[in-house]
Amino acid sequence: MNCNLDERKKAIIDEYSDRGSNCCQVTCMAFADEFSVDREELMRMAAPFGGGMGYFGLTCGALAGAGMVFSNHFGSNFLDRSEYKLQFYAAVKE
Repeated sequence: MNCNLDERKKAIIDEYSDRGSNCCQVTCMAFADEFSVDREELMRMAAPFGGGMGYFGLTCGALAGAGMVFSNHFGSNFLDRSEYKLQFYAAVKE
């Protein structure tokens, strides 16, 4: 996974910010090429995380988007692998 914000990703951030997308959507769209879902679906998935989780002002949408990007690469769908989840959570805290 390339977490560097190259010029292309910066342009995508500017484009989606200018369109009025929320911070989670903007973050996800910068890395959309690395997701296995299309851009429209990704925008829908990230929509409720704007304004600090549904506009409650709690968890930052950009942080939620970064979590989605990170999870896309390193997350697990194995419910019985608690040791893996602990490693993943520790990496997210960094």
